[in-house]
Amino acid sequence: MDYDVVVIGGGAAGLAAARTAVRRSARVLLVSDGPVGGDCTFTGCVPSKTLIEAAARGTPFEEALAAVRGAVAVIAAAEDDAALEREGIAVVHDRAEFVSPRQVMVRGGGRAEAVHRRARLGGGRCACG
Repeated sequence: MDYDVVVIGGGAAGLAAARTAVRRSARVLLVSDGPVGGDCTFTGCVPSKTLIEAAARGTPFEEALAAVRGAVAVIAAAEDDAALEREGIAVVHDRAEFVSPRQVMVRGGGRAEAVHRRARLGGGRCACG
């Protein structure tokens, strides 16, 4: 299938790139080999900042952990496949590789290649074709 933008990586940078592209009327494919939201949502930014804030308030440890689980659940619910597809972003859970400067092959599941004009890699690196 043809896309205007293929985003490889479903972490914070990949989500931002995909949402920006779709707001500009691009046909967007997001390819992620893990859960959408990436490390920031599940093991990094969201849990650590929630825990730090709870500690600053003197929250008991068990309550702090409950707050962490709650914050992760709220963020993850807004970043799941269904939410992204409602925004107009196609999501594939797999690995991808560049097969030419303008083509990305999504591996597994009999997926066809995605032809694009621009590609964005999560983490802010650009591989523009």
